Amino acid sequence: DQALRAQGAQLVLHPGHLLIHPRLLRTKGGGAYRVFTPFARALRGIGADRPGAGAPPRIPTAPGAGWPLSVALDGLDLAPDLHGGRAVLDAHALPAGEAAALARLDDFLDRASEYEARRDRPDIEATSGLSEALALGEISPRSVWAIAEARRRDDPAAADGIAKFMSELCWREFAWHLLIEFP
Repeated sequence: DQALRAQGAQLVLHPGHLLIHPRLLRTKGGGAYRVFTPFARALRGIGADRPGAGAPPRIPTAPGAGWPLSVALDGLDLAPDLHGGRAVLDAHALPAGEAAALARLDDFLDRASEYEARRDRPDIEATSGLSEALALGEISPRSVWAIAEARRRDDPAAADGIAKFMSELCWREFAWHLLIEFP
């Protein structure tokens, strides 16, 4: 850490895995929320932080570190015996990346009017399918919230389903805030 600082590198944090920083969402007494309903009410009252500006065009390395800007994974010879799973991934894994996650969100919002009634049915495609993309940071919950909120306003037929979906995002947020506050 100090060696990097000595070379002029600095750590820049970009919060994005939550809708709002836990320090910004506090009870009137200044503590963390322990009950979901007041938490969700306060979150909706404040609103989610705005989505970020998107991915940077490139990520520079530390000055003078001598590290390459990128590494070709094929040249690393990482566990060649594990490549057998590729066929399974090709056949069953969801497409990765932000563009794929945004497409899944758009597809979900097109059918969100049924979400509240059908979300607990594993035999039908009724959920957003975004858990993996959110967990891996392929899409920000702030972006999901902003897009869902805009669609909720613009599509009265889907508004109730989208509102329920946004409530589920609040539950995700609540769990993270509890984990951070009470590890």
